[in-house]
Amino acid sequence: MRHQGTTIARLAVLTAVTGGLVLGGGPAQAAPEPEVPILGQGVGRSKLGPGPVLVSLHGVRRAGDATVVYWSTGYAPDARTGDNVDITTSFGGATVAASRDNLDPTADTSDVAVVDMKGQKAYTTVFGPKDTCLCSDSSAVLPYQPEAGKAYVMYAVLPKLPDNLNTATVKVAGKVFPHVPIEDGEMTPEKPRNGPTLVGKGWPKADPERVDKVKNVEKFIYPVSENSKILDSAVATRDEGDQTQIDIAADVLFKFDKASLSSKAKSEIKTAAVQIRKAEAEGTITITGHTDSDGADGYNQKLSERRAESVAKEIKPLLPKGVDVTTEGKGESEPIASNDSDEGKAKNRRVTITVPGGNK
Repeated sequence: MRHQGTTIARLAVLTAVTGGLVLGGGPAQAAPEPEVPILGQGVGRSKLGPGPVLVSLHGVRRAGDATVVYWSTGYAPDARTGDNVDITTSFGGATVAASRDNLDPTADTSDVAVVDMKGQKAYTTVFGPKDTCLCSDSSAVLPYQPEAGKAYVMYAVLPKLPDNLNTATVKVAGKVFPHVPIEDGEMTPEKPRNGPTLVGKGWPKADPERVDKVKNVEKFIYPVSENSKILDSAVATRDEGDQTQIDIAADVLFKFDKASLSSKAKSEIKTAAVQIRKAEAEGTITITGHTDSDGADGYNQKLSERRAESVAKEIKPLLPKGVDVTTEGKGESEPIASNDSDEGKAKNRRVTITVPGGNK
């Protein structure tokens, strides 16, 4: 968002106000209160709302046989008050919850995932008997008319994370936060789940032991191949023994029949660069362009080459020292799905980054 930095700067003045939107992080900002940790923040805008919405991640905590993610959301201080607006419309699509029916009003607040990139698993919000979400009910934790400049706390209960997992990528309400530390124990002081809780006034009682009543908790753990759906990213990573394959959907990188990068391409390429660093790449990585079968063979070959070169130019400055880049185009010659359907063609339109020596 163009004015995101300005919005966060304006909200920062509320850090010392009890119950205000609490800002974290940059070197120019005041440190948050120690009892209100800020592990990540993102700014969005409600489709029907009066102004910017801030989503803050406060904690990822191991609790018995479960994991609790604590986060908050609220309108900017200068938003119009008195409007009946659903703040959750700023969260984006709820990827995991969207596949389940009749979940309102938890469909948006259940859109939480902790992704273990190295272990190649994504841990998502648990649903109990009768498809009951082990998470905050937005109608209970968000006021009918949210007050401008106030942040409201909520939670989600996920399956237990691996004991050796110290940091992870976390998705909350459509926002993705990398390198989030994982700690032990529920956040305190706890507040009963009987209404909205303002930031700085305690943490909701999550009752993580409720996972003990859920059968097959493992079904809420997904392989990393589902990663791109869970994180709303066009980037998917595959471990292939002595190398890592990173696929980026061409439809996100480029407009139809073009080789110049789209407006969203840079963020997806940055995501791929992070994966390359995590794979501890050495030597030369290969960037390969692929197309579907529409069009002439020769044209598709040249288009795939030009697209690979565009990605290479953008990603080179983001790579570790000593890592070289080479490009090639395969045109339509190496499909990974049938070209007989639109869905299959979309999968075939991709740029693949091959990282040797990945995932040591």
